[in-house]
Amino acid sequence: MNYDDQDSNEEENPEKPPSVTGEEDPFSGDATSSESPDIDEELKKVGLHGDEQGAKELDVDEEL
Repeated sequence: MNYDDQDSNEEENPEKPPSVTGEEDPFSGDATSSESPDIDEELKKVGLHGDEQGAKELDVDEEL
């Protein structure tokens, strides 16, 4: 019985992770596209909106 044949099949067709095949990994949420998502556009998709006031500095005494 030759076990080399069984081992060679695994080496010839290794399973590639989603990052290599260009697919999205549904568990990690990693999108593999080259463009970064537009945050405002993504928020609109789920019915939310960003902060219209923009960024503001936090004071040391200010509560979060």
